[in-house]
Amino acid sequence: LTQRLQILAFRAERRQKVDLAASLRSIEGVFRELGDVFNDIVFVTSADMSRTLYVSPALERLLGLPRETAYADAMAYFERVHPDDRAALSGLVQATSPIEHRVADADGRYDWVETRAHPVRDAHGEVVRWLGITSDISRRKQAEQEASALERLLNGATLALAKLLQASDAEEALPSVLETVGRATTAHRIYSAMHGVSASGRPTVRLTHEWHADEIPPIDDPGVFSEREASPDARAAMERLARGEVVALRASEISDAAREGLASTGARAVLMVPVLVRGRCRGHIGFIDCEAERRWSTPMRRTLQLTAAAIGAVSLREQAEREVATQSARLRSLFEATNPAATVSAQLDSLIETAVTAFGMELGTLARVDQAALECEIVRAFPAGGPLAPGASLPVSPDIRQMFAERRARLMDDLPEGASEATRRLSVRSSMTVPVFVEDEAWGILSLLRHTPRPQPSNEADRDSLELLGRLVGLLLERREAEAQRRVMDERMQESQRLESLGVLAGGVAHDFNNLLMAIMGNAEVAKLDLDDDHPSSEALSHIVLASMRAAELTQQVLTYAGKARTERDAIDVGEAVADMGELLNAALPKNATLRVAEDIAVPPIEADPAQLRQVLLNLLTNAAEALDGSAGEITVSLSAASEAPAGRIGHASDGVERWVRIEVRDDGRGMDGDTLGRALDPFFSTKAQGRGLGLAVVTGVVRSHGAVLDIDSAKGEGTTVRIHWPASTVDAPAVQPPRPASLDGLRVLVVDDEPLVLRAVESLLSRAGARVRTAFDGQDGIEAYDSEGPFDLVVLDLTMPRRHGSEVMAVLRERSPALPILVMSGYPDTQASSDAHTHFLQKPFRPPELLERVESLLVTG
Repeated sequence: LTQRLQILAFRAERRQKVDLAASLRSIEGVFRELGDVFNDIVFVTSADMSRTLYVSPALERLLGLPRETAYADAMAYFERVHPDDRAALSGLVQATSPIEHRVADADGRYDWVETRAHPVRDAHGEVVRWLGITSDISRRKQAEQEASALERLLNGATLALAKLLQASDAEEALPSVLETVGRATTAHRIYSAMHGVSASGRPTVRLTHEWHADEIPPIDDPGVFSEREASPDARAAMERLARGEVVALRASEISDAAREGLASTGARAVLMVPVLVRGRCRGHIGFIDCEAERRWSTPMRRTLQLTAAAIGAVSLREQAEREVATQSARLRSLFEATNPAATVSAQLDSLIETAVTAFGMELGTLARVDQAALECEIVRAFPAGGPLAPGASLPVSPDIRQMFAERRARLMDDLPEGASEATRRLSVRSSMTVPVFVEDEAWGILSLLRHTPRPQPSNEADRDSLELLGRLVGLLLERREAEAQRRVMDERMQESQRLESLGVLAGGVAHDFNNLLMAIMGNAEVAKLDLDDDHPSSEALSHIVLASMRAAELTQQVLTYAGKARTERDAIDVGEAVADMGELLNAALPKNATLRVAEDIAVPPIEADPAQLRQVLLNLLTNAAEALDGSAGEITVSLSAASEAPAGRIGHASDGVERWVRIEVRDDGRGMDGDTLGRALDPFFSTKAQGRGLGLAVVTGVVRSHGAVLDIDSAKGEGTTVRIHWPASTVDAPAVQPPRPASLDGLRVLVVDDEPLVLRAVESLLSRAGARVRTAFDGQDGIEAYDSEGPFDLVVLDLTMPRRHGSEVMAVLRERSPALPILVMSGYPDTQASSDAHTHFLQKPFRPPELLERVESLLVTG
């Protein structure tokens, strides 16, 4: 039994080893298949690493080492490893983390890799093989090296900045700064250079300091440390530096002459960064590589830019410290000259006087510039009574136009004699001029002048102070314009409030007043219908109707001026409109006035509200008649066509209008002087003791609303001509239909109005046309009458009534009969009632033909 158990155990162990070996072969097969496609080097070695069992194709791709060589000699890879890294790689089997090392490629160049290995063990735990991976980490190492170099650069730049900012003299600190930056970089040489201008006006350059690496010899040409004119190549580079650009040069890309100039520095590549002080390039800092034509890295550029900026900042600080005392005193005096309690004119005078003294000048002027006319006019001058008095004109030179474009002050310390007309007239030898802008628009120039050259040369502080002075003057001018605009706005606000008050008053009065006029006019018309034309009372009734119409027109004028009038524009034949107003015009004019109408042939119709056109004609003729002062005179109304509209006092010609109608009203009355003519169109202005001042104001309102153009010509004792150019209509005026008696035979009409006189007049007019009329004295009564006696063929409805408002009544009736024709009438111009095919509006007062025409139109369309 024991022997059989041992045999069974041996067989089981043997089967387990066979299965394990098969599994290992399967795993190694998968491992090898993956290794064939990996970019990393995958390898399998024996347990003692003396034989290479498998290595992936990446060995040849990365290192140029044939796989056959690795299979034949397991040490072939080890021999490629950098000697300094072989000891570390020898401990691969004991390592717990990847081992970084350098290995040579086919060209002998070392690349960084890392290798990790994992043992493969049998059932007893014995190592039978090693599986490993070698990965390329060159990019990672390069990034680490660049990060380290960047850290050194930043540390060096920070230390250099600290030295500069702590130094009291940038010139003394510069050698130490260059050394600090140089040791933190890989540059072989760093230098500083100053730019200048020779006596002949040509650019010059001079090296001031130089640092070089320990293995690099110093510059052996002492001439580069002396000021000398820049070569053409150097001038081109200096022009780029002056624009704030960083310049990089390589020896192979420059001329032979430029290479000779760089020979003493041993430069193969140069990087130059400008040193800017107040926006001007004072010099540059340069990096030099003496070994290769390198492309400078971004960190290297940034380090050099920081160094140059720090040098510029320290130089600026030193310059500012020298200027601050003078500038502070100057600014204090300028601000003290602007006393907010004083008027703008007084502040301008004080500011110019103070500026002349503060800048050490002798004359000061403020001139308004007209760039279109190329002239400037002196508006302020100091001292008073000097050679340039307010009102004097000077031409605008190209320098002034350029100054406006650049928005910078111009300082001229020693002008050539006769440089401009101003210098010739005033013997000016130095000037300080600054442009003045008001609300960002060029306004004029402020000039400070001197008969002799300035004892001290102008500097950037002078320019800054002068530009601040220009802004102060601009702010004062803006304040003056703002105050003027505020006064205009206050006047407009007061006018708007007057109009609003007038509108509220007009709207309230119009209803009651128009109801009274409706009662007077309507009943007079009814009475006329009962009389023969030759009846003695017929003329008196016509006068009553005419007076009522004039009163209605007066009410309409107030509403029009107050912006409360209702308008309906149609194509109107002006000639026919004047002819239709003949009776009204003749009655309105006094007996001493003769009216003459002159109309050209083919005057096109105009687009206008008929009532407002009648108002315009009536107001102009009334004014013309009053201008005759009771003396005999002639008033002429001329109508003609025009192809364009000239500029006028009210309105302006629209671009899209091609035809115009000229309406001209001329009288030979007393005329107007200049002051009266200037205010003639102002609302509430009148030369008559009892005048309302609304006649021409209403005309201007109508002209503006219709896009027309109005102008007035008048002279004392020579009469007045009012000329209106009215846009012609694009459609023809409708043909005038001869009046025909309206017939409402058999129609049942419900009339609702709370005014008994109006109710009786409308009832009479409709009854005479054949209608059967039922009246109701308020809104509630109207609804009850409709419910009890309806339906009706037409409802004539007033709006403002007790118990139920007209709009409420209309809503109830619409529920009863959506298509019921309703004629809304009201003394208010703005009914706010719906206007559709079944609802029309008629404003009181109205004449019988208007009522019957509107009823007929409503019955047809509704």
